[in-house]
Amino acid sequence: MGIRLRAAGRLRRRRMALGSTALATTLGLGLAGLPAPAAAATTGPVVVGFGDSVPTGLHCGCTNFVQQYATAIGGTANNLAQNGSTSLNLVHLLQTARAWKAVENASVVVIMTGANDYNGAFYAVSNGASPSQYNAVTKQVKANVTTAVNKIRSINPNADVVIVDYWAAMEAGKVAQQNYNAATQKAALESTEAVDGALWAVAQSLHTDWLSTYQLYYRPGIDVTSLLASDGNHPDAAGTALIADALNALLPVTTLLGL
Repeated sequence: MGIRLRAAGRLRRRRMALGSTALATTLGLGLAGLPAPAAAATTGPVVVGFGDSVPTGLHCGCTNFVQQYATAIGGTANNLAQNGSTSLNLVHLLQTARAWKAVENASVVVIMTGANDYNGAFYAVSNGASPSQYNAVTKQVKANVTTAVNKIRSINPNADVVIVDYWAAMEAGKVAQQNYNAATQKAALESTEAVDGALWAVAQSLHTDWLSTYQLYYRPGIDVTSLLASDGNHPDAAGTALIADALNALLPVTTLLGL
């Protein structure tokens, strides 16, 4: 498809601030290395999710990937993602007491936002406008996500921040082939390149963790349609589980605890 493949990986490794009791509980050990008594149990890692309808789990018919990842590392999820939200909505959300408290308690903050920012430009380009329409949107996404990450770090400098990109900003797979003509398919590809490029630029400049769903979904022998819901625009259960598993591979509990 022409989008640059970028490996899922860490740009910076930081230790999560957990006390010894939480560490021992997460590993199922007492402080002396013996099984921890029930009374010693404390809350494990907290995963906070921000973004749009992909992290909410819309149309997947399953548990969203934020919750699946939290469960996999023995923690809890506080998913503040919102259907239809944009990167500017994320900036506004981070000004609320609810988001502030969530970030304050977070071990990991997962951000997947920006695709909805391109909707207007996508329709314009599909109808013949220049792809340069995407430039202003890309600039704004970079600015908004940069502001969001900096805000998160000002609230909780110990939380790991993961930026997640998109396999497609618009429809993909067989649904896109059926619904889009050649010009629209090209516009969809260009919008994906634009949003992923914006997110990658922020991850690189701010040294956050990085997960590429594009790399996960477009691999030899994998039909992207099999990972998408019937709308061609959201992950199905298999696609959602793939993202959760990749997060767990990127930031397993032992890494979070600095082991």
